[in-house]
Parts: sequence; C-alpha cells; structure tokens
Amino acid sequence: MPNTCDDANVCTTDFCTPPAVGCGHLNNALTCDDGNAATNGDSCSGGKCMGFTRDAKLTLIAGENPSLAALPAAGDARTDGTSVRASLINMDPTRFPAGCTGALITVGGISGTATVTPFAAQAAPLVRATAIHFLAPGTVAAGSTAQIRLSCTVGGIGHSTRWSGVVANAPAPCTPTTCAAKGLNCGTIPDGCGGTLTCGVCTAPQTCGGGGVANICGVCTPTTCAAKGLNCGTIPDGCGGTLTCGVCTAPQTCGGGGVANVCGVGAPAPATALLTLTATGRAGETVSSTPAGLSVPVGTTGSASFSVGTSITLRDINGRSVIWSGVCNSGGVKTPSCTFTLNAASSETANVQ
Repeated sequence: MPNTCDDANVCTTDFCTPPAVGCGHLNNALTCDDGNAATNGDSCSGGKCMGFTRDAKLTLIAGENPSLAALPAAGDARTDGTSVRASLINMDPTRFPAGCTGALITVGGISGTATVTPFAAQAAPLVRATAIHFLAPGTVAAGSTAQIRLSCTVGGIGHSTRWSGVVANAPAPCTPTTCAAKGLNCGTIPDGCGGTLTCGVCTAPQTCGGGGVANICGVCTPTTCAAKGLNCGTIPDGCGGTLTCGVCTAPQTCGGGGVANVCGVGAPAPATALLTLTATGRAGETVSSTPAGLSVPVGTTGSASFSVGTSITLRDINGRSVIWSGVCNSGGVKTPSCTFTLNAASSETANVQ
C-alpha cells in the first residue's frame, strides 16, 4: 500500500518526500480540540493542541515584520490554567531560519528561551515557514504582559522582531440551544452562540406559526369582524385573507366616531362667530389679535372668525394706548390691550392714541 505519511496528529502537516527521505511532519497552527470543556480557542502549536482560559493576541511593536510575502505572521500567548504557551508563526525562513536560538519569551512572571523551528504555513500547496513555540508549566493572571523578542543573524546580517500583548480572560464557553429545548419544530432560530438552527418544516395544512406561535406548526384560524367588535370596512383575517365587516347607514360613516372600522358620527364642527375690528386714530399703527386672525392697520376694518367661547386679546402692535369700544369697552380709558370672550358675532373699534 502507498505510504500516506499520516501520523494521526492534527497539529502536524504530513507530506511525502522522495523515498530516500520518506515522510515529513511539520508543525502547524490548525484549530483542534484539547478535550478540555473549560477552554476556548483550541489551536495547535509545537505539534500539540491547547485551548485557553486567558490569552493575548500579540502585535508587532519593534523591529522587522517577519511575515512571509502572502501569509502574515501572528503572535499568541495563552494559559489553560496549568500551562503557559507563547507562539509566533508564519515567519520568513530566509531571515528567521530554523535553528536560530535568539528567542526570549516573557508571559507574566514566566520566562524562558526558544529555538526557531520549521513550520507549515499552508498545507496545500505546502508553504514552508518558521515559527517559535514556547511551553512552560504554570499560569498567569489577566492583565499580565506577554512578549516575544527574537534576533537572528543570517549571512552576517542581523534580523530582529519584537511582539507584545496583554493577557485577558476568555469569554465563558457558549453552549448552543436546540430546537427541542425551545419546544420549536419549524423555521429557523438563533442558537444563542452566533449560529442558526433549522427546526423543521410543517406538513399541510399546517404552516409555521399558523397557530399563532412563532416556529411551531399549526393551523391558522381566521378571526371574525364580530370577534374584533368591528362593523364596517375591511380588515385582515390574520391568515392572509380579508374580511368585509359591513357598510354604515347615514349619517354614520365608517370610523366617523373616531374608531377604525366602527360606524359612528363625528363630533360637529365647533361653532364660530365673526369678529369685525375697525382701527382709528394714530396713523401708521396696527391692531392685532391673540389668537392670531386679525391685523388691522389704522384707517381700515378687518374681520375674522373664531370659535365661540374663545378668549381674545386685542392690542396695538407697538404697545400704544388705545380707547376700546364695542364688544370690549374700556369706558373711555386708555389701555394697551383689551381681553374678552367671543360668544356671538361682534364688532370692536380701537382708537389708537
């Protein structure tokens, strides 16, 4: 049988070389399962799987960017509560070759050194890179600083890079809900963890939500005009159809009483009365009303209708004194304004002083 070179380790990328060499196994950074329900973000480094309860995404803060041309370098530091891991992947092997021993790692109070190793940045087609992998027993608290410093010399030329980040607590693992747990049997719902669940399809004549409950199969029962207390016009029946509830008899109209689809007679329009104002006296002045309606220059007469019972105030717009006579009478006394209630058609004369 042909040699598949499969070492059964998800954290290595397996490949075959000419028979004189045989199989190769490069460490990768694939997602994996560390078997620990208390951790998140399980991923490979150094050929081993590890999740985290706290982690830090490291960023380049000094020196060269060690990335391959098409695959950016990525730094990570984490703890699962019993071990601490730091890694820097997808490095250019021409500047940071395997075997370089110039890596210094610090994660909180844990520190050490590491050697650059071969790494598979991509499996198909295989892209070779280099990486740093550091693993030590212990744990670190949230807020701890994580740093990777790397210096390598190639052909007499020095290359260095420095990465840093701050360790933070991981969010609690999310357990998706199920359609059964929600008692639902049709349509789609969110799973509570950012995904979507498909709960099933209904069999006719049932429809999804037809019984009035979302995501549960049921048969829709149309409403009636009587059940809604309506007696005119058209309304939806709640099942995709339309109901005709009747026609009103004059003088009633549909909705005339202020309730949609119920026959009624609207309130009569409020009665109005006409107020006629004549302005005399000082030329160039104008007498106006509050509420608005009248604005009468001296030497003219104007009229406006107001609702019966309206309280009206008349005054000269420039605040001059006026002798009022008519529906509002100042008894020959000069006053700046005159206020009265309009109960019927009336007239007023304003003599501006």
